[in-house]
Amino acid sequence: MAGIDKAISANDIKNGTSVTGVDGVGNAQVYFETGKDSNTPALSDIQTKYDDRFDDTTYYMHSGLIKDLVAYYRLDETSGTRSNRVIGATDLTDNNTVGFTTSGASTKTENAADFVAANSEYLSHSGAELRLGDSDWSIAAWIKTDISSNQEVMGIWKTSFNNREWRLWYRNSIGGYQFEISSDGASGTVSTVQSGTISASSFHHHIITHDSVNNNIKYYVNGSLKNTTSHSGGAFEGDGEFQMGHTFSGGANYFDGQIDEIGFWSRVISARDISDLYNNGEGRKVK
Repeated sequence: MAGIDKAISANDIKNGTSVTGVDGVGNAQVYFETGKDSNTPALSDIQTKYDDRFDDTTYYMHSGLIKDLVAYYRLDETSGTRSNRVIGATDLTDNNTVGFTTSGASTKTENAADFVAANSEYLSHSGAELRLGDSDWSIAAWIKTDISSNQEVMGIWKTSFNNREWRLWYRNSIGGYQFEISSDGASGTVSTVQSGTISASSFHHHIITHDSVNNNIKYYVNGSLKNTTSHSGGAFEGDGEFQMGHTFSGGANYFDGQIDEIGFWSRVISARDISDLYNNGEGRKVK
């Protein structure tokens, strides 16, 4: 069944009312017609696909947010493995017992992963799904830091044998976050883009995009563009693993704070996508 990206009332389906949805490429489709359509999927099938948030439009929006979605981690789990909501992709492994908080980015986004730097806590994934390469891509996440010292947020940044790919870290000297990317793994080819000053101890929504045609990287905070940096060659693809709450080169600079609703897309997401993800500070689950 094609993706239905607007909430549909269970009563509408039971009563046979015509319901218009949106398929995976953005085309309007009528999925239910007077209860006589032989192709009408069972209500249980739809509820299974879209879980208990079935009737809530704050969760599932237009198909643009699902298009080219590579990985999406809600980080609602209270312990252990953090699930990737995209079928066929790999989950995140828990290292040193990453905790959780019920005080996520908002009531709509529910729990968030809670990292304690003193315990060297982080999540990891060793597969190739989160290698960005020289293509269009976007990363989105809600982030809150509890301290204002240098700390690694996430990335694939293995300094040994020039295996730097990309990383996001909090940089005390600028009072905000810095995204770094290397096209060949070496320290001399690193491009950076910054968030601008960001207050600690509160959630902010971060989006970084890479446009492989126009050769630039953009940094958005809370739905607004903050900085743009020229960069060609994309991200080097080495043999380091993805880590959240740390990176290979981070040393003792583990992250201390919370991360929520992180997504990876293999395209430059649109202005509408960015606005919908931020959702006036309320956030939104994508999948």
